[in-house]
Parts: sequence; structure tokens; C-alpha cells
Amino acid sequence: MKTNRHNQMLRAKPWVFKRFRGPQARRRFWSEVLTRKMLEGCDLDYIPILASIPSLRLLVLPWVEVKAISWGRELLSRFAHHVASLGDSLAFTNDLTRCGWLDRPEKMASFDSFSYFLQVQATGYQNRFGSSLLNERERRYLLHLFDQCKNTNPSTMALTDCSQKNVFISNNGFWHYDFEATLIAPRDTFLTKVALNLVRDAHASERDGALAAARYLLSQSENKPLVLASLAFFLLRMAIYARVWGGEVVNPSAALNCLVAGGSDIEIIGKIHDD
Repeated sequence: MKTNRHNQMLRAKPWVFKRFRGPQARRRFWSEVLTRKMLEGCDLDYIPILASIPSLRLLVLPWVEVKAISWGRELLSRFAHHVASLGDSLAFTNDLTRCGWLDRPEKMASFDSFSYFLQVQATGYQNRFGSSLLNERERRYLLHLFDQCKNTNPSTMALTDCSQKNVFISNNGFWHYDFEATLIAPRDTFLTKVALNLVRDAHASERDGALAAARYLLSQSENKPLVLASLAFFLLRMAIYARVWGGEVVNPSAALNCLVAGGSDIEIIGKIHDD
């Protein structure tokens, strides 16, 4: 049984058993279950769930052999184009107007506008961590960004864990296998988060290619104020992880400083690994 602070994984052919542990285990369990249910019929290849046991927060998945791959510039570019097309194929065809984390079986989304969602989440984070998370200037700047964010139709399943570490390559393209945090949000928010993920998760030798792929994704976004607000939100969440887990995760302080200083979206993302 492979264990970390969040999950237990047991690989025994022909199955994989995934049990959610730690903070918000129930939310992450339902995100995995509901996301896959909503992906049925979408143009995306993903590892299906064979069985789920809510009381144990346990999933049974099929065993898949995953080969190690090198994420060079060409493959990162292919993945970025794949994600850009996902932004359309994961869009809702009905008139969904609410947004938020996909984390409860009885309620798909919680907020009337994405701007309001950002403000409520940021205020909750600040109330919990206070000045150890943001100084007063940063707090005011981020809340201003969120307040000014235009209420774009939140019509896409934003797979916020979508990155090169959560896919594997098949003959037909990319297969996805991690859906612990799905956000119902505007398409541009999804593209922005994956652009950030690509650079965050790239090894040092891959970062030039990851930055080029991130630049392409950002070029496909239409609402730049929304892109900056989305970056601010996800950097804020990264700052929380850095606060809780310390050296085990990337500290986004340099990227946050660049954001508050008025940097462009790609400049901000480019600072993600700066000390």
C-alpha cells in the first residue's frame, strides 16, 4: 500500500484501489466520482471508475501500465493544443449559471458568479491564515482583482489538476487520471490553471518548453482581467500549500509579487520557480 498525506494507493492487477485520506477527503472523493460521471460522452479519454464506496472514500480503478516519458518541447506543445480543445469539449450545453467546486453529490455548484466565488474563497483563506498568508497590500490587490472580474458564463469543467504529471500517453493521444479538484468556471480560468500547472510541474530541463506551452494557452484566452484574477486565486492556493507543507511544494511568493507589481500573465507564471 503506497501512502501519502492525502491518499492510499494499492496496485494489484487488474485493479488499483485508491482511498482518500487527510483534509477534505470527502470533497476530493466526490470530485473524482462526479467529474468522471459528467465526462461521459465528452471527447476526453480518462481512467474510469469500476466501483466506489462512499463510506470508505474508496475507488476501484482498472490497472493501466504507465510508461515513463520525456516531456520535451514538442510533446508539451501537443498537450497545450489538446487542453485548448478540451476547453471547448468540456463546456456545458445547458444553461448552467452557477459555479464553484464540484464536491457535493447533492449540489453541483454553489455561487451565482465566478467573481463572488473568488471573493468568498479568498476571504475564507485570509480569515484562516491571516498575515502569514498575505500582507495587507497583497490582500487588497487580490480582492480588487476578484471584485473587478467580469461575470463570464461559468460553463466549463475546469480540471484544475490537469497537467503533465496527471496524464499518460497512448497511441491515440492523452489519457487523464486525476480529478480530485474540478471547478465549474469560465473556459479562460481552465486554460490559465493548466498554463500554471505546466510550468509548476516541469523539471528544470523542461521549463523553456513548458513556458512556451503556457504562452500558447494564455494566447487562447479572451478575457485578460479574468486570466489575472484566476492566476491570483490559484497562486493564493499555492501559497496556502506552501504555508502548510513547507518545502514539499512550490512557493509562489515571487509570482505573487510579480502579479501585485503589475506583471503580465506569462511574466507571472515565469516567476513560479524563483526563490
